[in-house]
Amino acid sequence: MVKKGLTDKEYEIMRVLWNSDKPMQTSEIYAKTETIAENSMHPVIKKLINKGYIRVVGTIRVVKVPCRLYVPGISLNEYIAMQTKEVFRYNNREIDLKGILGCLVKKEKNKSGSYITAIEEFLKEYQSEARA
Repeated sequence: MVKKGLTDKEYEIMRVLWNSDKPMQTSEIYAKTETIAENSMHPVIKKLINKGYIRVVGTIRVVKVPCRLYVPGISLNEYIAMQTKEVFRYNNREIDLKGILGCLVKKEKNKSGSYITAIEEFLKEYQSEARA
């Protein structure tokens, strides 16, 4: 079960993992962080595992010592959706999907065409899955 919200350090580690296309060991994650002290890495990673944000997918031997390999346990899109739901629930409101989409399309004029295309593709896929 994934718990809500990430601290700044947790988010920084997740950002590194979300941007990686392969499992990473702690030293690789540390090398890509900017504000986390080396001593803080293992406790923060342990918290992320306990919260369900990170999964261990194996080990690799480094200088005769086994090192764990980590991947995200939740995607960036899942995290964003979870946080959006939490904000609306906290404010005791229904999710205003039309309003959110409107903000994305109107505020990002350079990308608005790609957003609209993505929405149309999503609707086509969703409708075909609902029929199946």
